[in-house]
Amino acid sequence: MASRCRPSAPPSPASNANQAKGFVEQGDTRWQIGANDQALTAREYLPLIISYTNGAPVRLRDVRQCGRLDRECPQRPAVFNGKPGVIIQVTRQPGANIIETVDRIKSELPVLRASIPNSIKVEVSADRSVTIRTSLHEVEFMLALSVVLVTLVVFLFLRSARATLIPAVAVPVSLIGTFAVMYVAGSASTISP
Repeated sequence: MASRCRPSAPPSPASNANQAKGFVEQGDTRWQIGANDQALTAREYLPLIISYTNGAPVRLRDVRQCGRLDRECPQRPAVFNGKPGVIIQVTRQPGANIIETVDRIKSELPVLRASIPNSIKVEVSADRSVTIRTSLHEVEFMLALSVVLVTLVVFLFLRSARATLIPAVAVPVSLIGTFAVMYVAGSASTISP
């Protein structure tokens, strides 16, 4: 059987895209082709286009000399709280839920601490999920407050408990229904910056 191979987009080795690069088909079977375009050395960033001047691309190598990255230069130690250390930066994959990712990492920290000597300290230096959690709590509070205010305004203007009952039930049901559809569609778990 013959197979076909197609790129999904023009290849761009200088960009850091995280997407399928194409696919191979054979009969009813289709395989996605994936590759990591993440630039890992300073040299790989040199052909990166940073702007256009008079229609011509301006590459990073045209305006700046790239030094060596920390991983290429072991003479430059990491410092944390004024002491030598090793810094590990964890970044989420596109589409991943950052709060779940942070929670899973924090749940594994006790296992990591138990597996290394007591003289080595494992600490979290930065946690972006704190601001995200705060924002989510604010959204939840504002949604609840909006339901209360809508109900209160309807009651104040109509002065009827029966008429007030309609928005008091309709607004929460519509919000719950919206979130239920988002959950079923799979988009609720990836709503995070």
